[in-house]
Amino acid sequence: MDENQLDYTGSELKGKTIGIIGLGAIGQEVASFCRVFDMNVQAYARKAVVQSEDVVKMTDFDTLISTSDIVSVHIPLNQQIKQLINKNAFPYSRNA
Repeated sequence: MDENQLDYTGSELKGKTIGIIGLGAIGQEVASFCRVFDMNVQAYARKAVVQSEDVVKMTDFDTLISTSDIVSVHIPLNQQIKQLINKNAFPYSRNA
């Protein structure tokens, strides 16, 4: 490796699982992009949504957190969300 190159080589997205929290317009766009990369897409939404054809699976929050390689959050910040997404929500961290 050339000494000017970065040591970090990245990671393939193909086959990875992304968990999308919030499946509004932005969350659905992210799902569409992820499907292009042949990712497994799962989503959690507190409100009922019309299931997008791009989302493979709707799931509960705990399952999404524990089974996703990547988590993408697309919901407005409020007190309920602060209680939902905090350090306690990620006990499954692979780097712990």
